[in-house]
Amino acid sequence: MTKMHLKVDLDACQGHGLCYFAAEALYEIRDSDGRAIVLLDPVPEDMHAAARKSAEVCPERAITIIEE
Repeated sequence: MTKMHLKVDLDACQGHGLCYFAAEALYEIRDSDGRAIVLLDPVPEDMHAAARKSAEVCPERAITIIEE
């Protein structure tokens, strides 16, 4: 079984929120600036596809997927 982790580069994140809309359960959006914070680490196996989608839709490419 592969463990998946998400990392959000808060310097690159511009707060578009597209990751959140692609995978609501994985992220919280900060009230102060709209940037995404990862809630589940590691990502549950049944949410791997949603995690990949959330990284793909980020226009700033601020989300990195780490698999081990």
